[in-house]
Amino acid sequence: MAQQLLFGPEFDRRAHGDGALDLALQAVAGESEAEQKGERRHRRELLRCEKQGDLAGMASSYIQLGDLFLAQGDSERAGEMYRRSLKLARDAGTASLRLAKDELL
Repeated sequence: MAQQLLFGPEFDRRAHGDGALDLALQAVAGESEAEQKGERRHRRELLRCEKQGDLAGMASSYIQLGDLFLAQGDSERAGEMYRRSLKLARDAGTASLRLAKDELL
């Protein structure tokens, strides 16, 4: 009986050749590398928004990070990012309301 591999029971090294398995593993590794680049990009954007005091931009960056962690299967980290985003979005809304009231006076 053929050993069941990561890619399912129908993926048999003898049937598909060694090259196919290597290509499949490279594709999985490439996704991980792309996700790491995406995380770095979103964290740089988050730092830029923090320096500018852009609460809405920070909230957006946290959502993007949460989506990335969720896609990786890390729901705990994703939840933390979503909670941070929600808090910042609420703070941004409160700040906007305060500014609007000040302009009316």
